[in-house]
Amino acid sequence: MNLGQRIKEARIQKQMTQKDLVGDYITRNMLSKIENNNAFPSIKTLEYIATQLELSIKELLEVGDSTENPDTNFRDLAESLILACEYGIENGTSFEAELVRLRDLVSPVLFGYLLLEAKIAVTGQNHQRAKDILQVMETSNVKKNILLADIAMIEKRFDDAIEFLLPCTGNLNDTELEYSRLIYAKLEQCYIAVEDYKNAYNYAKLQK
Repeated sequence: MNLGQRIKEARIQKQMTQKDLVGDYITRNMLSKIENNNAFPSIKTLEYIATQLELSIKELLEVGDSTENPDTNFRDLAESLILACEYGIENGTSFEAELVRLRDLVSPVLFGYLLLEAKIAVTGQNHQRAKDILQVMETSNVKKNILLADIAMIEKRFDDAIEFLLPCTGNLNDTELEYSRLIYAKLEQCYIAVEDYKNAYNYAKLQK
């Protein structure tokens, strides 16, 4: 079930017409487009709709069955969040402040898409945008630290890259063990760059 279907179902359950739900906030035509998945609401509109339906944003966005593929609307919301934060749409708040405010309102699936956006930003050499996105994600996230290290290495800040990578070496859970060789390879490169050949050799050995 996509976001539009969830909104429509919740509205019908509360015995509300489209006119009842929109009030004077948006047009009934816009709500119709949202419910039919032909338009995606802005963050403010989504918060308004959730309030009127007496639901949280997380409840509206939740993926019900864990066996389903994640709802593609999460990626749309991620992009909306990024745009809202970058251009200070909400009360002139910063990118970081806005994401922190919304972090607990939405499903963690959203932040998988934010991680994807950060990767795209790194590929496009938009390092500041990537750092802004990554800064507000969970500090224990190994993928986040690897991306931050990649940015630091591109910018030739090898000591910073090492600082991002070292915590990952002793913090890998079963699903993250696949990253161990990649982390060791990056550490080897960084230590060579700072002329610490002893540590470079140690991490080269760990890759075998």
